[in-house]
Amino acid sequence: MTNETWIIAAVRVAGSLPVFRRPLSGASMAIFVDRGDRFLRDWIVWRFLTPRY
Repeated sequence: MTNETWIIAAVRVAGSLPVFRRPLSGASMAIFVDRGDRFLRDWIVWRFLTPRY
């Protein structure tokens, strides 16, 4: 697995943990985090993997 994958996995796990504490607001946060992983992946690729000239 790449570093990008590890970062996204850690964010998704951290975003799903509040479900155990507060089901309704935690589930809303988990949905937001799950949808946001696409933007996080694109940002990581753009920020760190795109060559700078």
